[in-house]
Amino acid sequence: MIVLSGPEALENERIGEADAVSFLVRLGGRGPLAIDERFLAPADGPAPPSRRALALLAAQALLGAAVLLAALAPRLGPIRPPPPEGGGRSTRDYLASLAALYRRAGAEPELARSAWRAFRRRLEARAGIPARLPDAEAARLLAARSSPAARAVLRGSVALGRRRPLLAVGQAAAEAEEALGFWRRR
Repeated sequence: MIVLSGPEALENERIGEADAVSFLVRLGGRGPLAIDERFLAPADGPAPPSRRALALLAAQALLGAAVLLAALAPRLGPIRPPPPEGGGRSTRDYLASLAALYRRAGAEPELARSAWRAFRRRLEARAGIPARLPDAEAARLLAARSSPAARAVLRGSVALGRRRPLLAVGQAAAEAEEALGFWRRR
C-alpha cells in the first residue's frame, strides 16, 4: 500500500517535468492501481446550517430591505440645484476655477516648474538650445537670435521663484515662443 500526502503527484500540472509520469508508470508496473477518493464526498449528506449562518443571512436580508426602502423613499428635493438660466460658463470661468483649485491644493509651483521644463524641451527641439543649460546661459545664447525671447526667458526664470509663478511662467514662455516665431505658419 502506498499513501500519498495529496493528489499532486497524480495531476497533470507538472507532466512536462516527467516526474508524475514516471511515478505512475512505476506504480502501474506493480499491478492494479486503486485510488480512494471517499474523503471528497460528504459523510452524511449536507451539513445542517448553523445558527450563526442563519443569523448572518437574516441580517443581510434586513439590510437589503432597508437599502431598498431608502432607495424608494421620496426625495426631499433635487440632488443639486438646476443650472442657471443663460449662456452657461465660459472657458475663462473654467480656467479661473481650475486655477483656484490648484492654488488651494498648493500645486501651482509644481505646475509652473513642469510648464517651464516643457517650454525648455520645445526650445531645445526647435531652437537648438539644450534644456540642461541654466536659464541664464540659454538666454545668453538666445540673445544673438532674438533679444525679446532672451528677456522673456530671464523673466520666466525669475518668475519660478515667486509666490504665484504659473501665470508669469506661461506668459514668459508664450512671449519667447512668439518672438522666435514658433507658431508662424510656414
